[in-house]
Amino acid sequence: MSNFEKNVRVVVIRGEHCNNHGKVIGETIYGFLSREIPVELDEYGKVNIPEGDLDEENLTPDEVTAEIKYVSNQVERVASQLPGEMGKELPNHLRFLGDALMSKDKPKADDEYTYVVKNLKRASENGSVPQDWWETVRISFDKIHGAVKRLP
Repeated sequence: MSNFEKNVRVVVIRGEHCNNHGKVIGETIYGFLSREIPVELDEYGKVNIPEGDLDEENLTPDEVTAEIKYVSNQVERVASQLPGEMGKELPNHLRFLGDALMSKDKPKADDEYTYVVKNLKRASENGSVPQDWWETVRISFDKIHGAVKRLP
């Protein structure tokens, strides 16, 4: 049984794609002498990586803060296109999310993450922001979600 469940963020620790990050996208592939994990790498697309060449992505607090800052900057770029008060609310909720992660408040972090993602997806689906805009922040949200899930 593999330790890597679908949607878990991983880092390749050796081999051809060493130091690349991605997300598990399927079930373990069992071979005669090996097991491979299907991963969508952030920079290279879909590949199968030997299980022993992977480790769970575990961002430092500084890396999590950097991802939240990146997303906040991207949200501020489209804030004027967001409906109603969303353009003012989402930057606040991103700050609340960062605070919850730093204080290790899992319920609060989970609530804030869900609120932000739900509203941004809705804005993307209804055309308030371009569909391709979501792709500019998707990987950062995956990383942030991983950090939320790993809180004790």
